[in-house]
Amino acid sequence: METQREKQLWELAKKRSKFKRFFYVYLVLTAIFWMIWFFTDHQNPDSGLPWPMFPTLTLAVVLAYIFLNVYVFSNHNAIEREYERLTKKKEG
Repeated sequence: METQREKQLWELAKKRSKFKRFFYVYLVLTAIFWMIWFFTDHQNPDSGLPWPMFPTLTLAVVLAYIFLNVYVFSNHNAIEREYERLTKKKEG
């Protein structure tokens, strides 16, 4: 029988795996967008800003949000710290 901690670690591992897959998709899509722009529109002086900049930045913001959610602000650590704090308070 799995303990609650093992289930939490399993969920965290799944989230991190999904993040890594999204990161690779981000790299591939960004490369494709920039290659399309380079081979089609980059020599036009009236084109203004390169259009791949917008999906690249948008996906980067989403990627940063997912990274922070999975690696920095993980609920697992917060729950464990709160439990430790409450048990110490109960003992003392």
